[in-house]
Amino acid sequence: MQSKSLNSELCEYFTDLDSLPTASALCQQRDKLDISAFQRIMHLFVNAFDDYKTWKGYHVLACDGSDVNIAYDEKDEDTKRQNGNNKPFSQLHINGLYDCINHVFWDTSIDTATKTRECAALMKMIMRHDYPVNSIITADRGYEKYNLMACCIENNQKFVFRIKDINVFGSILSNLNLPHEEFDLDVTKILTRKQTNETKNNKDKFTIMKKESDFDYFDDDGFYELNLRVVRFKITKETYECLVTNLTRDEFDLNELKKMYHMRWNIETAFKMLKYIIGMMSFHSKNVISYNRKSMQQFYYIV
Repeated sequence: MQSKSLNSELCEYFTDLDSLPTASALCQQRDKLDISAFQRIMHLFVNAFDDYKTWKGYHVLACDGSDVNIAYDEKDEDTKRQNGNNKPFSQLHINGLYDCINHVFWDTSIDTATKTRECAALMKMIMRHDYPVNSIITADRGYEKYNLMACCIENNQKFVFRIKDINVFGSILSNLNLPHEEFDLDVTKILTRKQTNETKNNKDKFTIMKKESDFDYFDDDGFYELNLRVVRFKITKETYECLVTNLTRDEFDLNELKKMYHMRWNIETAFKMLKYIIGMMSFHSKNVISYNRKSMQQFYYIV
């Protein structure tokens, strides 16, 4: 499939015009395909090789998402969006788990336009674990969630996430007494929903989570101890970046963490190839199920 009309695609593919199927016939046959079949094919294909490269014994995976515009459907609230001119359009959000060294996608998930399930999609991928066991997952600031970090720790998943700086509102570091300079420190945060004098008067020790914030790992007493390694380093004379990880200093020092996070940008190039070079944006349907089917098919092609 390219970016031509469906009838043109059929004419180019079937050289015998006497047996040329109609566009309607192709659509009817396509509708019989199960979306999960493409994910199964991708899983079997990427696991068929044994010569993947690693860094210090680890696969470096990047998780991120990318928006995909589709034909506008005013009845579908899940895909509906509005631009700055209040002009409505429809969109899906593609989540991928990408191997930054070997340049393959190990897992995928298709979300609605609101992108509210990015972290949930990654948690589902971690639970499903259709990728190498010896992997480190990297992600940008959109994945700065306690629930996700706890999910990684409880499932023995190594991670390196970029987070907001210490003086930025909403950062997981904002209530800690940390130096305004470069550092590589271990921090402990005790998460809870309890509003007691002890938790409210010791904000450097306890983090009180809102009721609407998802968290699945409280103990029977309503607490969870989150142990993290946090690094902060300069990127310009006045600005810093922060990373949070559960990797030890014996495994990766500060410079290696910076290099690893830089590798995460390979997923941006992969999405560009997926959407514009391979042709995922050239849809031949107005049905959301067909969009999902096409997206999964293109993820399979990129490997």
